[in-house]
Amino acid sequence: MSLPLAPVKAHAHTIWYLTQGSAEMTIDNIPYSIEKKECLVVRAGQVFSIDYIDLHNSKGYMVTFHNDMAIGKTVKGKPSSGFDFLAVKGNPKISFDNNAAIYILTLLRRIDDDYVDNGLKHLTLIQSYFTTLLSEIEKSYTPLATVKKIKKN
Repeated sequence: MSLPLAPVKAHAHTIWYLTQGSAEMTIDNIPYSIEKKECLVVRAGQVFSIDYIDLHNSKGYMVTFHNDMAIGKTVKGKPSSGFDFLAVKGNPKISFDNNAAIYILTLLRRIDDDYVDNGLKHLTLIQSYFTTLLSEIEKSYTPLATVKKIKKN
């Protein structure tokens, strides 16, 4: 990989989760950095670029998926209606406490192991773990601060 990676429009949702190291990305012209036990969510339709990642010392997972993969918690095929962190205007950076980081890593490893060993043969199983993964991420999600409107008399 040659960095920085030029901006590209995401056609699917992508979750970047680091287990070691650091990375810097720009999502819709806003720069973000993440470290161990943090993730960045790039929603379908957003423009993003990878500005920096220590390729020698960084490890983690990149999970790319379309709406239909989150069917266990969707409403009319839109996972963003069940998971606030997938909303277009949501906060893309999510930090996890130690327990949540362990749960998320365990789920990512389980999904990866089954997929590597069996492909999509056990899609229902993978999908259930994936829905659980999204639910764990949702538990740690903090929305962007909302601006209160000042009432005029």
